[in-house]
Amino acid sequence: MLLRHTLLLGMLGCADKAGTAQALDTGPMEDIGETGCVPAAEVCDDLDNDCDGEVDEGLVTVVYADVDGDGYGDPTSAIETCAPLTGHVEDATDCDDTDAHSHPGASEICDGADNDCDGDNSDAGLATFFPDAGGSAVDWSALLGKDGAAATIEEAGALWLCAGEWSVSLTAVADASIIGQGALGEVNLNGMDGEPIISAEGIGSLSVRNVHLSAGAPALSLDTVASASLSDCMVTGSGSYGRDRAIKSVDSDLTISGTAFSNNLAINGAVYVEGGSLTATDSSFSDGDGDMATANALYAEDAVVSLSDVRFTGHRYGRAVWIRGSTLTVERATFSDNHSSGESCDPGDAESDSGAALALEDTDAIIVDSTFSGNRAICSTSMQDDVAEGGALSVRGGAVTVTDSVFTGNTVHADTELGGAILSAGEVHLKDCAVWDNTANSGGGVFVESGTMTIEGGSYYRNDASTLVGLGGGGAYVEGGTLSVSGSDWGSDKDDNSDGDVRTADGGDYSYGAGATFTCTASGCQ
Repeated sequence: MLLRHTLLLGMLGCADKAGTAQALDTGPMEDIGETGCVPAAEVCDDLDNDCDGEVDEGLVTVVYADVDGDGYGDPTSAIETCAPLTGHVEDATDCDDTDAHSHPGASEICDGADNDCDGDNSDAGLATFFPDAGGSAVDWSALLGKDGAAATIEEAGALWLCAGEWSVSLTAVADASIIGQGALGEVNLNGMDGEPIISAEGIGSLSVRNVHLSAGAPALSLDTVASASLSDCMVTGSGSYGRDRAIKSVDSDLTISGTAFSNNLAINGAVYVEGGSLTATDSSFSDGDGDMATANALYAEDAVVSLSDVRFTGHRYGRAVWIRGSTLTVERATFSDNHSSGESCDPGDAESDSGAALALEDTDAIIVDSTFSGNRAICSTSMQDDVAEGGALSVRGGAVTVTDSVFTGNTVHADTELGGAILSAGEVHLKDCAVWDNTANSGGGVFVESGTMTIEGGSYYRNDASTLVGLGGGGAYVEGGTLSVSGSDWGSDKDDNSDGDVRTADGGDYSYGAGATFTCTASGCQ
């Protein structure tokens, strides 16, 4: 339907208050004929001024809205007008009047749109940079479309990459976003010659979204970046057994969300964080492979780390997560089927095998509503008197609180096995936790080496320390420090711990049941 935009230019007659027609003094009267119409020059007023039976003929133009200002109009927005209208054009061929990059004859760019209005929006193999300052989009397709391409983002803006295999090394020296278009896995960024795929230093912000990073060394390197994010990505096959990691963040604030890490190689973390902060949400780390007595998925030092709704599964030859000298918050995390293998296997040695799922050293931590299952700390040497500790969690220094969490099916394998689920050598508070079916020859459930372990509520069932070697203590072994328990269930009959509930260093064996409250040191329990 055409809308009418009319400029009323005048009136041709008037009437008195009684409704009697009054003649205008226009000179000699023309013959008005039977219609009563006085012919005059046609003007744009919705009237038949020249008495020819047509209205505003020759004066009306049809125009169309041009919201995006590209000179092409929206065919669904027709308006008739006698005078020019701001924001309207006579063209009616725009296929998207909200996008100035889309109109007939435009060049295709990487934005997921049908830019040239030919009905085909295929933009595979295209790369486009959009400056934050405005202006025209810049085609980077030729620059990045060759193997071994290196490029620098020198002005703030967004680099959009469409489907394809991109072997690149991108350096951002200005605030930047790097965004893949299409489904995850369609945009693949591959490393080259040991160079980072994406690197940034000393900038305000870097955002990487919806891309697959593969074979980078590292895939993403950050140094003093105020705000960096990796979201809705995949990171696979990156890092190496050398010092390179998949993600390296130094003195930067990094957020990871909706991202899957798998089959990455690393010494001290597929994600390595030194200083700054890391926030990881709704992400998974699986099947990593690292050097012995290191961390496969995540290593953090002198940092603030927050993990929520994350999963660490299937890592081998190193801890899943190792946090040192930091603060840590964990919510709704899953640590399962991680197997570490240490080389030195010396008790208390930071490089020895401990905490197959999570090793904390001089770190204050809060862990809530998390699950540790099927993790295994293994000493890989064949020497006598080797030691492995903390099948799921190892704490050396710092204050750690664990609430509403489950430890089940975790084990330690060595000549001396300390704490099937937990090795405690700090200030550890377990509240309303379930510690079931864990195995070690010294402290099947928990091993208290030093410091204070406080247990409040929760249940400690079917843990096993019944092997012929080791120190025993199915539920707990207290070598040093203090174990303080209140209102906790220690099982009975088929749910009882094997080789006693608690054993202390002086050889004392103690059994408890439901709602038990007691305190133990190396010299006994009371």
